[in-house]
Amino acid sequence: MEKDDEVKGVGNSLNFGSRTIYDPRLGRFNSVDPRARQYPSMSPYVYASDNPLYYNDEDGEGPIPFRLKDLLTENSSYLTGLLAGIGDGIIETIDLVAGMAQTSNAFNPIFNPIFFFSDEAKKIRSEAMETAKMALNALTNEDLRNKIWTNIKKEFGEWLDQTTFQGTAAEAGYQHGKLIFDGLTALVGVSEVKYLLKTGEFSLSGKKLLGVWKKAKKSFKTAALNELKNFLKLNAGESIDVIKKRLKSSIKSHTKQIEKHKKWLINPKLKYGDKWDKFSEQHKKNIIHHWKEDIRRNKEYKKVKEQALKELNN
Repeated sequence: MEKDDEVKGVGNSLNFGSRTIYDPRLGRFNSVDPRARQYPSMSPYVYASDNPLYYNDEDGEGPIPFRLKDLLTENSSYLTGLLAGIGDGIIETIDLVAGMAQTSNAFNPIFNPIFFFSDEAKKIRSEAMETAKMALNALTNEDLRNKIWTNIKKEFGEWLDQTTFQGTAAEAGYQHGKLIFDGLTALVGVSEVKYLLKTGEFSLSGKKLLGVWKKAKKSFKTAALNELKNFLKLNAGESIDVIKKRLKSSIKSHTKQIEKHKKWLINPKLKYGDKWDKFSEQHKKNIIHHWKEDIRRNKEYKKVKEQALKELNN
């Protein structure tokens, strides 16, 4: 950030790089936020969403809320960076669910006093503070840190060894932490990540779901794995009983699709009626190929979910 003292006097004109010029006397930029479309509820000229206590705007690219990453130094360890990455993932999820503008308002009684004192704002503040305390405790409690690391290494050790990042040890750990958070939330939900930070270990249901995923990776190809991953993501945070019930329902759906397409292969007129006779031979071949692919795909999806259900029943 550079000062342009010749324009408005010493310290009254600041160059943020991505957006110029900022006038600290007004608390406003003189140019539009380059990412203004991402924040339709905010003025494109404001700094840090009008809430510099909770947000900063280092280069004019938009409001960035407090992050545990800000606490890292060149001497911070890999594990400290990893835990900060996981904690920031949770904090960013709160912003995403509530909406950045709402999160900002929840911490700013001046900007929107009515919302600030609402139950919704209190809930946002409570969740953010709870997460920050939880993450800071994990960063500073050595026994808890080691317990978390032991369980992460057990579940993700092979992947961590294969995935490397440039930078300091803490920066590499932070990137790993963010990726672990993304993976965990997709498979087991944010509540499971919070449980890990609080207790140092995965819950029984979390271990079961991670076991389901690890076994599937050894047995199935990308398409089936993506289907299972999407299923788990849609059901993240649900109980094992609910997930098993939905797996059974999904397996039945795949079975119906397979049976339906097999019937069409035997008698295409069940699908198209007399129109089938008017199709060109190439068109018919394309349709038959499509049905066969649907059968193959649904068999894979059914198989990976049957294995998942079997694992959860063990």
